[in-house]
Amino acid sequence: MPTNPRDRMIVAAAGPATHLPMTLCWLILSATTGYPIRFWSPAVPLEASSLYHWLCWVGLYINVLLFVFNLLVFPLDGSQLLLNFLLLRGATPARAARIIILVSVPMAVLLAGWALVNGNSLGCFLVLWLCMQTWRLHQAAAAGRLETHPLFVDVAPRGGPGMSGQAQAV
Repeated sequence: MPTNPRDRMIVAAAGPATHLPMTLCWLILSATTGYPIRFWSPAVPLEASSLYHWLCWVGLYINVLLFVFNLLVFPLDGSQLLLNFLLLRGATPARAARIIILVSVPMAVLLAGWALVNGNSLGCFLVLWLCMQTWRLHQAAAAGRLETHPLFVDVAPRGGPGMSGQAQAV
């Protein structure tokens, strides 16, 4: 794993970026079906001739959702991008942890609302997992032990032998 924040951002961006060419391929294939492309529902009659369109729609839908999900949710690639962006802008690891926590909580609330409105039990479990991960980051930051958190393992400490002094401010 690279130690430079810029290089770590490039590595983290590769995950969500893999969904862009697949989305483009599914979009092109979907355009060949003759049915309109609608993101929220395939809106085609259920018959054998529409199976191809339905498969294209599902491929398109899944790749768009995975792209957005990977960018937005902590502790996935989005948190790596945000962490390294903040470090490049001069933030201390403790400050970056605090910002990530402040971004993660509203995201978890929005995902919880979406899961509850749609009756998505898997989404509810996902929200619980995200909350648990955010709580672990908060505890590591509060204890001055950010270097023990998986998100910060490869982060070089700034201004001293460890991150513990900086993490006290969180």
